[in-house]
Amino acid sequence: MDLHKRYKRRVLHGTNTLREKETLELRWYFENVTLKTMPSVNHIQITDPEEFTVTENTKFCDVVLEDITNNDKKALDEKNMYTRIDENVDVGCYLFFDNSF
Repeated sequence: MDLHKRYKRRVLHGTNTLREKETLELRWYFENVTLKTMPSVNHIQITDPEEFTVTENTKFCDVVLEDITNNDKKALDEKNMYTRIDENVDVGCYLFFDNSF
């Protein structure tokens, strides 16, 4: 067995590049640790980027919301939002959280 194959098996665990390995590890960590243990995970309705209204057909997804500042949670302050990488979430999406958009 050549040195490169041993390196890929030992360090990269079957992936081709280090970036691909780290991406897979981060996806696994987000799915199995963050979404299951963090208290700030919410199952909320969120629109697609070109959709303007939230209806009964609007998708639900798990979102981690974190305050940038430690203000009142109902105040109009900035929040960081984390979703799965394969969700269609971008600038211009509307989400229904805490009885407001």
